Amino acid sequence: MKPGVSIPLLIRPVVIVVAASALCGCSNTAQKGNSEGRTDPYRGTAADAADPAAHTVALLEFANASGQELAAEFLSLPAIKDAKYRVVIEMGSIQNHTRTPSSDFAQVQRRVFLTLAQSDLVRKGAKVVENKARMERDAASVSAPPQTDPVGRDQPVSAGGSVDTYALKDTYFLQGTFSEMSRGGGSQSTYQFDVTLTNAQSREIVFAKIFDHKQVR
Repeated sequence: MKPGVSIPLLIRPVVIVVAASALCGCSNTAQKGNSEGRTDPYRGTAADAADPAAHTVALLEFANASGQELAAEFLSLPAIKDAKYRVVIEMGSIQNHTRTPSSDFAQVQRRVFLTLAQSDLVRKGAKVVENKARMERDAASVSAPPQTDPVGRDQPVSAGGSVDTYALKDTYFLQGTFSEMSRGGGSQSTYQFDVTLTNAQSREIVFAKIFDHKQVR
């Protein structure tokens, strides 16, 4: 074999492999997007671990479990099953006895509430209605129109602030209570989260979901 021929033949495949590797590298790099700080909401971060507030993942898991469990059990609850008419579910109050902002728990409660609003099972036995105070504020922002339908459909129209109310005996409030036991100067917290469905007239709790969570910082 001539020396002048063998050397290029040996080198040529190497050059091709290196070039292909370079192209693959460029292609992979191009496919990667900039996350801009976004991450999986169910994945804990160092910020979660160090913050004095309750872990965000624990709150999301509690909200999901509570909403799904209540939706699944709703029609089998005696107070609901034996009701003469469809009951009404409305957002209730939140009692927060923790160092976690109440806005976090408001999100938990809203998540449970919307799970119920989207459930076919719940809608068979209940009307899931928006908070009356919120509806009053929104209705009040609308200028009072004529009390007759301007296009002649004979339908009731908004009177600027008038929102229907429901009989207390048929109304249930979705309420939340959150408490914390703190130890080690705040380096450890044991939380109790609970949501309840409570009758507005009798104050009977017909459903309760309790979740315990311990967090070490």
